Amino acid sequence: MNKVKDHRVRVAAIRREEMQGRLLLSALALASEKSIHEISVEEIIEHAEVSRGTFYKYFNTVPQVFLVLAKKISNEMIIAFDSFIPTIPDAAVRISISTRIGMRLLANIPLLGKLMMQIQWPNPDPEINGFKSIERDIKLGITQEHFSKMPPEMGVSLVVGSMMGGVSSMLMKPPSKGYEDQVTHHILLGLGIPTESAAELSSIPLPELPPLPMNGILGKIFALTEANKATTVKRSK
Repeated sequence: MNKVKDHRVRVAAIRREEMQGRLLLSALALASEKSIHEISVEEIIEHAEVSRGTFYKYFNTVPQVFLVLAKKISNEMIIAFDSFIPTIPDAAVRISISTRIGMRLLANIPLLGKLMMQIQWPNPDPEINGFKSIERDIKLGITQEHFSKMPPEMGVSLVVGSMMGGVSSMLMKPPSKGYEDQVTHHILLGLGIPTESAAELSSIPLPELPPLPMNGILGKIFALTEANKATTVKRSK
């Protein structure tokens, strides 16, 4: 009897996950075509072909849908970043590289950037692994005596807040070349790195980023981005 019950519980959990994924991907598809602030519950349920009641079993509002999407994206990205960042022993170099690559990636793929901007800061949610990764590097930098002694959460706020502000500016209007390097330079200064060293660290060549996952939410974003590019090219001809 317990085996039957356990099987039913697993099946129910799989169905819940599949339905939530269906709603998330519908919202993602709509976000590739219009501002996320213009998307309604009606549009999501029509795209997903589900009832309004089904939507409210999983989400309370449209903004909550995009917050969940942003969390999933953050966690997928950190898996790719952590495949090479931990091999860099110097925490200051790690912060410089991850910050600049992250900003460039979010700015170069506007849909990705817009979704990540849905994570409000400060945000205490422990499910966002990207914040844990930054906190890890802040603690390491303090231990290595590269960064000033400070509460780790203060260092995380400095890095994340500056990154989010920088990406927001890059999405609104393309800034001057090397803008993300300038943002990183000031982050490093704020963490206690001397001026000359901060200038050097924020301009060191970036390593080649390992291929980002082509499955999951990131894979869907890349596919939608390429499809939109193809549509734009056709319309311009």
